[in-house]
Amino acid sequence: MKISKKIIEKLKRNNAHIMDYLGAYRRMGNVDFAVMITGSWGSGKTEFVKSWTDSLARSDNDEKPDYLSVSLNGVSSLNDIDSLLFRAAHPVLGGKSVRIVGKVLGAIASGVKFSAGGTDAKVGLEFSASELKDVSFDKWIGDAPLLVFDDLERCCIDIESLMGYFDDLLKNGKKLVLICAEEEIKKRWKENAQNETGRTLPSYAEISSKVVGKRFAVEAEIEDLYGVLVAQAECSGTLGAFLRDQKRVFVNVFKAVGAHEGANRRIHNYRAFKHALRDLAYWFGKMPNNERKHAGFLLDFSRAFVLIDYAILSGTLKIDDAFESSGDPDAETPFDKLMNAGGVVWNAWDASGRDIGVPVELLKRMIFNEPVTKDELKQGVCQSRHFAEALKFNEWQQLLNWNRLEDGQMKLLTNKVLDNL
Repeated sequence: MKISKKIIEKLKRNNAHIMDYLGAYRRMGNVDFAVMITGSWGSGKTEFVKSWTDSLARSDNDEKPDYLSVSLNGVSSLNDIDSLLFRAAHPVLGGKSVRIVGKVLGAIASGVKFSAGGTDAKVGLEFSASELKDVSFDKWIGDAPLLVFDDLERCCIDIESLMGYFDDLLKNGKKLVLICAEEEIKKRWKENAQNETGRTLPSYAEISSKVVGKRFAVEAEIEDLYGVLVAQAECSGTLGAFLRDQKRVFVNVFKAVGAHEGANRRIHNYRAFKHALRDLAYWFGKMPNNERKHAGFLLDFSRAFVLIDYAILSGTLKIDDAFESSGDPDAETPFDKLMNAGGVVWNAWDASGRDIGVPVELLKRMIFNEPVTKDELKQGVCQSRHFAEALKFNEWQQLLNWNRLEDGQMKLLTNKVLDNL
């Protein structure tokens, strides 16, 4: 997620101590540990580190930067990382050469000596054992002392092997800055440990402690990112103006989900929040034109929708628990806990506990992406407290014109009016 220079500058001011330490780390002699920069998805950690690396002085050789930076998003083998580093160090080389180098680089870096030569006729690359055994690691990836690896949580290599690879780099004299959403890595490793049979896996803390010597958390403030998220979710026109005007409410919704799992472990997922806003924009576009412009209805519906949708998308709330009810009106449901955690203010109560703009069952179908017809949506919207009275008045008006009604319509309207008395 791209964020403005203004937000990046604020990140740098708020995290000046991290900038200071990164500079000190780079100036250190031989080190045996990496620095990890953690943060939620979309928190600005990548842009924060990039602002630091962009400021680094170049080495004496103007053709080579003082650092190499690569993303591990989707990378599935250690050889692929070798290729990425080689490409970053020598961007002028073509893809075929990079693939060949990737196959031999890992062996060279670990000191393996080849017993025979080989030739790749397609690209004309020739190498022999005598040539390879003396090639240093730096000759392949350049003499950049600092390597930056981003998106560790999106890497397909298991974290144990990946940390072993980083350890080898440290032993080769490199300094490492690792950028990741560490909570996602922990979650994945825990799932792997639960599915593993036949051996007991070490904890993530045990694995990472062998490589990571210093951790820093970088987190942009939701108040700063809110406008960016609304724009990137393509919430424009009436909805965009409404969301900007109700910033305080939706910031509270965001914080409610973040605080749901306890004050000691706040969970923020900016990308999931953006996706929830995008889902809201989708359903807003399908609502009746007149009703969706009603500010009161829009507030009731949108805060409930975003609260539950974001909680599910971020993994804070299980789908099965989203609309759980114990049958006890005084019992606190997961929905209530979310609401109370962030101090979200609700204007009214309905039969199910909160005024959420539409019937609970309809909201549930919308959250779970189930089919909803145009008529079902209109009927559900019209049941909102903001339109119910107008609907009743309309039924009375229709009865006054009884001579225009068919027998079936007359009976249906009469029963509705009597029920509402």
